Amino acid sequence: MSSEPNVNEIAGMDVTELDLLLGDAAIKEGFGSKSASDAEKVALGRSRFLAYLPELRKQLCDNETLKKLVGTEQEERNEIILGIAALLAHMTPVPLILAARVVHYGYSQLCPNIEGPAHDKGGKA
Repeated sequence: MSSEPNVNEIAGMDVTELDLLLGDAAIKEGFGSKSASDAEKVALGRSRFLAYLPELRKQLCDNETLKKLVGTEQEERNEIILGIAALLAHMTPVPLILAARVVHYGYSQLCPNIEGPAHDKGGKA
């Protein structure tokens, strides 16, 4: 696998796998000076994701294009992930992973004050 999996690989991953990738990326960015176990990477990845939440809300909650994408009946998971990744590319070296993590987290959980078609069921942290 390359430094970041492609959108098809990422779309099929669960939250733990995404957190593992986020933690691994954080370690590679210099947040860890020693090797870490998968459990430590998962914990670090989850922590990094939660730390991103305020910035994610700023970047994503008022985005009209994203609201329309998330709110459609025929929503395409890969298209949503790619759209979010494009919006997040400036804030992380692993935008696809972070975007997939946002999709698992749920748009309505990320943006609880948003009403209308984009208000989905939410996910888990």
